[in-house]
Amino acid sequence: MYERDFCCRSLSSGSPEIEIDLKPLKIAVIGTVNQDIIVLPNHKKKISWGGIAYNICTLAALLKEKAQIYPVCNVGRNLYPQVTKFFSKFSNINLDGINKVPQKHNTCFMYYDKYQNREEYLEGRVPALNFNQIKPHLNSDAILINFISGWDLSLEVFKEIRKHSRSVIFLDIHSLTLGIDKNNKRFLRKPKNWQAYVKCCDILQMNLTELETVLGKKLKPKDFIIEAKKILTLGPKIFLLTLGKRGAIVAWKKRNKVSAKKIAGIPVKKMVDDIGCGDVFGAAFLASYLVNSDLIKSTQLANYVAA
Repeated sequence: MYERDFCCRSLSSGSPEIEIDLKPLKIAVIGTVNQDIIVLPNHKKKISWGGIAYNICTLAALLKEKAQIYPVCNVGRNLYPQVTKFFSKFSNINLDGINKVPQKHNTCFMYYDKYQNREEYLEGRVPALNFNQIKPHLNSDAILINFISGWDLSLEVFKEIRKHSRSVIFLDIHSLTLGIDKNNKRFLRKPKNWQAYVKCCDILQMNLTELETVLGKKLKPKDFIIEAKKILTLGPKIFLLTLGKRGAIVAWKKRNKVSAKKIAGIPVKKMVDDIGCGDVFGAAFLASYLVNSDLIKSTQLANYVAA
């Protein structure tokens, strides 16, 4: 998956020793850090960092000294000091790709009912990333792109990343499937040219709602693996379909063979909210897969960490 440098060192006895130079992985995480304000059914509020913060922190915590994590995002001037202070707690997170912009930062209000349904409202409009902001990170071992605002980067910029980088590109399609109305309320919609985005990645992640949205149809459980395999015809080598408490499906192609496997979910005793579970899943999968290249074990770990 990634290269390691080898060098030959002479011992005092004159006999050569092969030394492996284990440089830390470089992983760029592209998207938006939201400020999340979560309103639970009992009307209690929780305020936390969301969006790609879940990806970044999961990668940093799981890989420790094995990796340097590079967030690449725009942050509004009103929350820039707080965001950078939060990430500076991690010794393996590099802040060079975090850019302060004059716009008010994105805040996502999420209202839950007792059935775990939620409504989302997004305030603040930090601009999309341009290619020059991403250019220093094209030599990364992996680039994780997670659409959080939905306009985090354009298709043209995504195509430039694919054209100029040999990195493993992981795409969580996420809020690319969400529009926003005049009242700032988010709603599901089929994104234009979604296949073109998918074509640019090596590893693709969607949840069931997102897959049904891009396909424009409801799916039955017997359809899950069939549709997961079809997604691979668009270009990705690996497709992850998350199914909440039902687990996940991992589909992959090797040479001319396409395979898929259902991975059981991890029981959760008490559900509070599911915000960030998909982001944590994707980051945990990528962290494991970069180290061991084992699809099944990586999906099992992702299920466990997300739960």
